[in-house]
Amino acid sequence: MESLFGTSGVRGKLGTDINSELAYNLARSFSKILENQGGKEVVIGRDTRSSGEMIEKALSSGFVSMGVNVENLGVVPTPVVGLHTKERQVGGGVMITASHNPPEYNGIKLFNSNGEAISPEREKEIEKIYSSNVYNGFEASSWDKLGGFSEFDPIDSYLENIIESLEIGENFEIVVGCGNGPSSKTTPELLRRLNVDVVTLNSQMDGFFPGRASEPTADNLEDLRNFMSSSEYDLGIAHDGDGDRIAIVDDDGNLVNQDLLISLVGSYYAEEYGTGTVTTVGASKVVDEEISKAGGEVFRTKVGDVNVASKMKEESVLFGGEPSGTWIMNDVHMCPDGTLAAVKVLEMLSEREETLSELVNETPTYPISRSKVDCLEGEKEEKMSRVEERLDSEFDNIQRKITVDGIRLELGDGSWILIRPSGTEPYIRITVEADEDNRVNELMNKAKTILKKV
Repeated sequence: MESLFGTSGVRGKLGTDINSELAYNLARSFSKILENQGGKEVVIGRDTRSSGEMIEKALSSGFVSMGVNVENLGVVPTPVVGLHTKERQVGGGVMITASHNPPEYNGIKLFNSNGEAISPEREKEIEKIYSSNVYNGFEASSWDKLGGFSEFDPIDSYLENIIESLEIGENFEIVVGCGNGPSSKTTPELLRRLNVDVVTLNSQMDGFFPGRASEPTADNLEDLRNFMSSSEYDLGIAHDGDGDRIAIVDDDGNLVNQDLLISLVGSYYAEEYGTGTVTTVGASKVVDEEISKAGGEVFRTKVGDVNVASKMKEESVLFGGEPSGTWIMNDVHMCPDGTLAAVKVLEMLSEREETLSELVNETPTYPISRSKVDCLEGEKEEKMSRVEERLDSEFDNIQRKITVDGIRLELGDGSWILIRPSGTEPYIRITVEADEDNRVNELMNKAKTILKKV
C-alpha cells in the first residue's frame, strides 16, 4: 500500500484521501502500538473544520473497540493536545487537523506519551499494522473489555502551564488574528491573563475560514497588516488553522521575515538560557550569524517538526524553529505552539526594551530565491546522488556541506545553495541565498543547469 503518513501526519482531501473508515482503522492500528507499550488511554482533539467531529467519532470508535479509553478534548489547538498528553501521562494523543490547508482538507496527527509527534519509525510500524489488518481483520476486544469515553476541557490548565514559565515586565497592546481556528480559545485569553490589551481579528471559530485563508502568509494577512499600519499597536500576531504556527506583523505594519524571527528568538534563548537553536537546512544564514553573536550554536536538520524535536533532544537545546513559523520551546513542552511563541516574543521584547521594528531594522537580511525542477518520486534518490557528484566538481570554494536533507553547500563568499527532494510532491527544490541579487541569480542558474543535465 502507499504510505499513509506525510511530513506531518496523515492528511488529504475529505472523501478522496481522508474518510471515516481510514480513521477507524488507523485508531485500531495505533491501539496495537499502545497495547505493546502498556498504554490504554488516548486524548483526542480537533480543529474547527466541519469534518472534524465525524473523524473524531470514527477514531473514538476504533480505539474503544480495541479496549482503549478515549478522553475527548473537543475543539482545541494542536499544542493543547501535545501538552495535555504529556501532563496526563496517557498512552498517546491524536489531533484531527489539516493545519494550514483549505477547509476541504483534514488530517490526523499522532502523539506519543510525552506529547511529541510520533517518529517516522513509529509511523512505519503503524502502517505495517494497518496494511496487514485492514484486509485480514482486527482482533477486537470482547464486549466486556471495551474502552470507555470521557470529556475534558484542558484550556485552563494549558494556559496556566504557560503563565508559570513567563516573565513579562511591561504592558503591551496586541492585535491577534486567529484565522477562525482553535487558537481563538487560547492566544487572546492568555494575553488578557497577562494584562495585555488585545484586539482580535477573525478570532471567532469557524471551520469554513470565512475571515481569511488558513495559512498566515503575507497575502492572507492583508487585513492585519493594514490594521497595524493605521494604528499604534505593539504587535500583530497570526496563527494557522490549528494554532501550531505563528506569523508576526511588527509595529510598522510589516510582516516579519520568519528566518529573521528565528534569529531573534534564538539569540534571546542563547543570552537568557545559554542554549543553542535547531533549525532546518533551508533557513537563512542570518540565523547562524545572529545566534553565534549571542553565544549560541545552530544545529540544522530535516524539514518537519518531528525532525526538529528529535535534534533538540539530541543536542539538549531549548528552542527550535522552522521558516514555516513552526516553533518548539522545550522549556515548556515539545509540541510546536503558536500561542506560546506569541508570548515568548513579548517576553523577549520586554527583556530587551525595544520594539520589534527596531530589532528587525538592526538585523541584516539577504536576498533569497527558490525554484523547483520536476522529478518523479521513484527517481529522486538516484538523481540526487548524481547531483551531489556534479556539485562537488562544479564548485571549488565549498566551506561546508550539509547532507541531512538534500545537499546544502556553503560557499566561501557567504552564499549557499540547497538542493533537496520534496517530501510531498514530484519535485527537486532549489534554494539560494547570497549577499547580492546578481550572485543569487548566478547561483540559481548554475544549480538549474546542473539539475537539468542530470
